Amino acid sequence: MNKISVIHRLYAGFAILCLIIVCWGVFNSRIMSSFSDTTHELTSDYFPLAAQIQQVDTHRAEAGKQALSMMAAEDPDVLSVRLSALETTISTLNMLANGISSLDNIEKFPVVQTRNQRVAQNVIALKLSVDQLDEYNRSVLEVSEIVNEGLSAFLANNAEMKRLLVREGTEPAGDDIYIRDLFTTIMENLANIELLIMRMVSTDDANKLASVIENLRMNTQIIEPDINALVSEVPRLEGLPVLISHFMAAVNQDDGIINQYLGYRQNRLKLAEAGREVDQHLGDLADNLDGMRVAVSDRITQTVAVLDESARRSEQLVYWLLSLVVLFALGTSVWLARMISLPLRATLSHLASMAKGDYSRRLEFNAKGEFIDLKASVNQLSDAMATVLGSLQQAGGDIAVIATGNARFARDFNERVRGQSEELVAIAAAMTQMEASAREVAGSVRGTHELVGEINQQVAENLSDAERGSLCVAELETQSGHTAAKLHELEKASQDIGRITEVIDGIANQTNLLALNAAIESARAGEAGRGFAVVADEVRGLARKTTESTETIRTLVERLQGEASESVRSMNNNFSQLAAVRTLMASVSEGAEKIRSAMARIHHGADQTRLGMDEQESVSKSVARQVNEISSSANASLDEIDELVATCERLEASVGNIEALAGRFRVN
Repeated sequence: MNKISVIHRLYAGFAILCLIIVCWGVFNSRIMSSFSDTTHELTSDYFPLAAQIQQVDTHRAEAGKQALSMMAAEDPDVLSVRLSALETTISTLNMLANGISSLDNIEKFPVVQTRNQRVAQNVIALKLSVDQLDEYNRSVLEVSEIVNEGLSAFLANNAEMKRLLVREGTEPAGDDIYIRDLFTTIMENLANIELLIMRMVSTDDANKLASVIENLRMNTQIIEPDINALVSEVPRLEGLPVLISHFMAAVNQDDGIINQYLGYRQNRLKLAEAGREVDQHLGDLADNLDGMRVAVSDRITQTVAVLDESARRSEQLVYWLLSLVVLFALGTSVWLARMISLPLRATLSHLASMAKGDYSRRLEFNAKGEFIDLKASVNQLSDAMATVLGSLQQAGGDIAVIATGNARFARDFNERVRGQSEELVAIAAAMTQMEASAREVAGSVRGTHELVGEINQQVAENLSDAERGSLCVAELETQSGHTAAKLHELEKASQDIGRITEVIDGIANQTNLLALNAAIESARAGEAGRGFAVVADEVRGLARKTTESTETIRTLVERLQGEASESVRSMNNNFSQLAAVRTLMASVSEGAEKIRSAMARIHHGADQTRLGMDEQESVSKSVARQVNEISSSANASLDEIDELVATCERLEASVGNIEALAGRFRVN
């Protein structure tokens, strides 16, 4: 019995537990299958049906809104658009109702099936009512404007009749009692007619409307003979028969405005009745949909109740089976635990002693199965570790002596190399400083070279500017010569104008004298020379104006001559100044040429100096780089030596630790 493997015993226990779990799973699978069938019935039959019923109800509400908007349409085009939208909604309702009828499991819901047939009938009836609603609404819209215009014309004709009667019949009525009686009767009948028209417009009942129109026609028949009699008595009312004929035609003829208004009101009543029929069909549709929704909701409630009852039964059964499974699992676990825990506790106690360094004892317990091999393996491990630790203690002493010697040598070598490294660092610092100085000098030389080049370029630019200035001065001198010549010509022209002005002044004086003589001669001639005196006065006035204008021209010419003379003198001064400027610009150009030659020589010397400093800077950089490389190599060697010293010290410490650890173990 002790040879039976512990693993096999564990396998047997786990096999029993797995069998229980499989039975438990089969039971749960059957329960979940029942739940799944019920939920599948809900999701595949009930919920889609409820969703389609809700869609039908939504489109039913939309159809109601569209029917109201259709009744409120005030234009045939708007009516057509709204009718199209309502027909689309009704078509969708019909399609949804047919979709409900074509469901696979609709026979499970006889109430829904019956109600859905009624819904289909309601949709058909709704379509017919909507067609009637469209027909009546179109007829109302077509004649609405015509009726309104006809009523307005009818009332205007009636008002014109009253105005004509009052204007032309009041005076004769005051003179003749017969005419007054006719006039009073006609006015009373017209007032009754207006009252009946107001009642006709305000009456909603069709029967009352027909009665009002009949009374209106009777009043028109009564008033016609009286008007004819009044017209025969009062010739000034000759225009009244035309108005009364229009009035009678509007009231009594079939195509008159009163019959048109009656038909319009009847169509309005039919339109309202069609609207009520649409509302009735929509209400019936809503009732049937509510019945369908209630039937589906009741079935869903019943199914959920059955599902809930099954869940409660399954829960109770699960609690019982779970208790049995837990008890069996606990018993099996205790049996397996006792079979394994006792050998393991003995093994753990022995391993704990080994961990503390005691390898002198052996593992002893009543072993079964695999634990027999475990006990033998642990005892072999203990013997092998005792042998290894003994050898380790002996080797640790030898390694400690060697590690101490290596550490001492590494420290001495480290001190010598560190001294050499410090000397190399000082040399590298000096070379770095020398390189920096050479770089600064080279930079200064390059700056000087660039500055000299800039100065040389600026001198060349100044020389070019001086040459351009000389050319500008020469051009300015030429233009000044031309300007002076023009000013001389202007001065001569002003003198010519002065001479012409003197001639004109003389002519004006002679003209004035001749005009004076003409005036004297005309005075002598008396009445015969009066016209000539007027001409002489005009000529004398013209001569005076000519003298004044000549004086003004003379003043302007004198001022022009003075300014021209001043301009000539100014131009002569400009000639002398331009000559001085030309001489100065020549001197500037000559000096700039000398400066450019000197700066070219300076630039050449600075260029040679820059090349020498660049070469010195390159050599300094090369030497400094080599010294820094040597210093870096020395530092790297120093780091490696430091690492070697640290390694030796760690080795010495590790050997000490190994000796201490090896001393903790007992192997005998």
